[in-house]
Amino acid sequence: MFVPRNAPHAYGAEDDDPWTIVWAHAVGRELPYFLRQLGITLGSPKLRLSADGADRLDFNRVWRIAEEGYSLPHLLASASALRFVLSEMLRLKLLSRASVKDDEDVVQRATHFMRQHVDARVKLDDVARHTGVSVSHLSAMFRSRMGYSPMDYFARLRIQRACMLLDTTASRVKEIAVAAGFSDPYYFSRSFRKVMGMSPRAYRSILKG
Repeated sequence: MFVPRNAPHAYGAEDDDPWTIVWAHAVGRELPYFLRQLGITLGSPKLRLSADGADRLDFNRVWRIAEEGYSLPHLLASASALRFVLSEMLRLKLLSRASVKDDEDVVQRATHFMRQHVDARVKLDDVARHTGVSVSHLSAMFRSRMGYSPMDYFARLRIQRACMLLDTTASRVKEIAVAAGFSDPYYFSRSFRKVMGMSPRAYRSILKG
């Protein structure tokens, strides 16, 4: 939490579940740069870090050095420790941002691959191989981002295609099943009912538009 100079504020802790606050006052020509890069403003004064990231900052070193004395060497060392804390905060934030971007790219590549092969027999290994990550890593990222497992999402893509064909063509249900990537029409009907809550024929009979 960054509190700008001259900003009125108050804080406290619950009696039953208290917390510890460690703080430092800072001034200097570089400080506005750090705050700007960290995205710190009066309206957004908090920076969230993972627990292990916060531990690596070693913020306590700032005041441990200061407690040893207030000579110029001590003050310089304490200021250098604080500068390291700010630099490490920025590094951790950039790493976190890059990680999120990488995850987004992987999920985007996976969904694009699935859409390109919606009528083919695609396995999870195929998708993971295409995206360049492990099956477990892909599954975790995909579920976090999309709310479904990769193959559940792929099944819904195929049902989505089947719905489009049922709405826009006069093809038989068996033909639509094949066009949507289902070799077994009975499995297609079960999958369709599971996602749509009705059979393909019942869906086709609904007046749309």
